[in-house]
Amino acid sequence: MPSFKIVLLTKPNLNGLHSVSIRVTNARRSAWYSLSIYCRPDQFANSRLKKNFPDYKETNEVLAAYEQRAAKYIRQTERDGTAFSFDAFRAALFQHRTKMIVPTVCAWMESVSVQIGCTGKVGTASLYKYTGRLFQLFDRSILLTELTAGKLHAFEAWLRKHRDVNDGSIYLYMRTIRASCNRAIRSGLVDHTFNPFAAYSMAHLTKRKGKRAISREDLERLARVRTFTTWEALSVDLFLFSFYCRGMNLADISALRPGNIKGGKLEYKRRKTGKVYTIGLPTQALDILRTYSGAVYCFPVYPSLKMTPQAIYNRDQKVRGLINSTLKGLCRRAGLDLPDISFYVARHTYANLHKQAGTPIEVIRELLGHSDIRTSEHYLSDLPGSVLDAADRVIF
Repeated sequence: MPSFKIVLLTKPNLNGLHSVSIRVTNARRSAWYSLSIYCRPDQFANSRLKKNFPDYKETNEVLAAYEQRAAKYIRQTERDGTAFSFDAFRAALFQHRTKMIVPTVCAWMESVSVQIGCTGKVGTASLYKYTGRLFQLFDRSILLTELTAGKLHAFEAWLRKHRDVNDGSIYLYMRTIRASCNRAIRSGLVDHTFNPFAAYSMAHLTKRKGKRAISREDLERLARVRTFTTWEALSVDLFLFSFYCRGMNLADISALRPGNIKGGKLEYKRRKTGKVYTIGLPTQALDILRTYSGAVYCFPVYPSLKMTPQAIYNRDQKVRGLINSTLKGLCRRAGLDLPDISFYVARHTYANLHKQAGTPIEVIRELLGHSDIRTSEHYLSDLPGSVLDAADRVIF
C-alpha cells in the first residue's frame, strides 16, 4: 500500500537551506517531490515547521493541504481499484499550481528576503527587502509575471529622478531583482521562459566612473592628519588597518579578537564568503593593534559580545557611515581634494599600489580574495602618466 511523509532533505541547496519535500513509497520504490519550501534543520521536526520559522503557522497549513491531496489520491486509487502511479500522484499533489496566485514584484522580494534571513545572511536579506521597498514606491501593483524590460527601464529612470541613485547602486538593485526572478523560476512560481532581463542590459551600469584609489602621497598625508577626538583617530586607524591587511572589509575588522592574532599573523574567516585567510601583519598594522589592546575585540566597534546578527549588521552600517563622513572631514582638514573618499577606498588603493609596483594581476586577484580575475580588474585604475613615463625611460 502506498505511503507518504513530509520530510526535510539532508542535502542543502546553494543558500544552505534544506528542501521540505514529500516522500512517497510504493512497492519498495520511493520518490521525493519538493514543496518549494526551504528552511534550516533546526526549524523542522515531525513533518512540520517549528516556531522559529517565519510564518510557521501559515506554512504548516500549506503542508497540511499537501498531505490532504496526497491522501485523497491514494484513497481514490483504493476505491476505484486503479494502479498507483508516481506521475499521477505528482499531478494530484501539484494540481493547485495551475491556479497559483502570482505575487507582486515587491511581495515576492519580501518573501525572498525572509527566506534568506533564515540562513543568517542578514545583510543580503536586508538588500532584498530594501530593493523590494524601492520597487513598491515605484509601482506596488506590478505582478511578477508582468515584469518586463520596459518596466525595468522605467524603474531605473525613477531611481535616478526621485532617489538620485548612482549607477553602482542601480546595478546592485537590478542584480537583486534578477536573482529574485531566477528564484521564482527555480521554485516553479513562473515558467522557465520568464526572463525580463533578456532585453535589459546592465552593462551601462558597470562602466568605470573615475578612480576610487588614492595615491601613496595622499595616503601618507591622511595618516599624518591631526585628529582631535578618539573617533577621528579610530576612523583613520581602521582605514589604514584595512589598507595594511589587503583591503580587509570593515565588518571583518570589527569582529577581530586577540585570538585571531598569532605569531605576527592574522587569521580570520571572511564573513562574506566563509573562506579562511592568513595574513602576515606588517609593523604598521601591529602598531595600530597595540593602540587598542586589552579589550574583548581588537577595535572598539561592537559594544557587546551578546549581539544578534541583525544588531551586528545595523551596527556595521552605522559605523561605516560615520567613518565615511569622518574621513571626508579629515581629508578637508589635511587639504586633500578627495570628495569621494570612503572606507572602501582603502581596498582599491591597496590593489592599485600593487599594480603600480608591477605585481601581476593574477597575484593581485589572490591577494584580494577574488575568484574571477575580472573582478580584480574593476579595482584597478589606469596607471598615472608619471608611472608610464618612467616605464618608457627603461627602454629609451
